[in-house]
Amino acid sequence: GIMMIEQRIKEYLEKKLNIPVRLMYPEKRPKTFVVIQRMTGGDETNFLASAPFSIASIAPSLFEAMKLDHQIFTAMRSIADGENITGIHYDGGGNWTDPTSGQYRYRSYYTIRYYEEDM
Repeated sequence: GIMMIEQRIKEYLEKKLNIPVRLMYPEKRPKTFVVIQRMTGGDETNFLASAPFSIASIAPSLFEAMKLDHQIFTAMRSIADGENITGIHYDGGGNWTDPTSGQYRYRSYYTIRYYEEDM
């Protein structure tokens, strides 16, 4: 079946990390989880699309959030399968802790190139 690129990244990271991965902030939040968000922008040329993503790591301590961010960074190196996902570019990131809630977060940005599937 058809799978959106967000869904593909979500399933890939869940398999690799073995922790909850969400496409939006859940109302009931696990202690440790990841949120993938597609940013605005991107392009498509000859059916090859490119889209920017933000991947946030939320954890009980800053160190754990940082460690999770690094695990994601390492996992994302091998997400390009050459079939659907053709390339990935790391666009930086860093500490993104929420000052109001004090929730420890790390956030990284990636640009992913992939073939857009027909709906």
